[in-house]
Amino acid sequence: MSISTYVRKLQQALRLAGSAWKSGYDDLWRPTGFERPLPVMQFDHIYTHAGRIFISSHLWPSTAKLADAATAEYLIQVGANSHAHTVIQISAEGSVELTLLEGPTFSAAGTGMTQFNSNRTSVNTSDTTITHTPTVSVDGTQLNSKLLPGGSGPHSAGGSGSFDHEWIFENDTDYLIQIKNVSGGAASISIEIDIIEVPIGVEMW
Repeated sequence: MSISTYVRKLQQALRLAGSAWKSGYDDLWRPTGFERPLPVMQFDHIYTHAGRIFISSHLWPSTAKLADAATAEYLIQVGANSHAHTVIQISAEGSVELTLLEGPTFSAAGTGMTQFNSNRTSVNTSDTTITHTPTVSVDGTQLNSKLLPGGSGPHSAGGSGSFDHEWIFENDTDYLIQIKNVSGGAASISIEIDIIEVPIGVEMW
């Protein structure tokens, strides 16, 4: 069964169960009015089973912290065959500035980051390439910027956050994430990039 057929059948099951939903049941089990309940999965659960969720991460550890005022950059190159539904999570020892850009110009992609399929029984591989430390000459169009507060100096408390919601990245398009350390000292920083790859022509809902 193709991914699109699989998703379409599960969408139909979701709508059927949703029409008979009553409060007091959790998101995974809802009464259908039939003799036995129909199991209903959330969309991220569906795409986990379909082998379409890919997770990558990178850490500036305590032994190699990101220097104060330095910027860590991550390049996402979305493939031609899918849209990348993307959630980005960042944690830092101190305050950092986060910037998301579209259409950067770069001469070298940098160091590849391994993407793991969250369904460890699936043989699917990602249509998206993610790297860190690219050589960028033009940042591109700024889509979002924000401060992730974590304090400054030797007594900074640290913090974690994201760009607040999911971004749907266009196929065959490049995106750049910048994390600037403004904590007043070297800091450990980590990033996790979670991508649901939805083939072109397939709707999630």
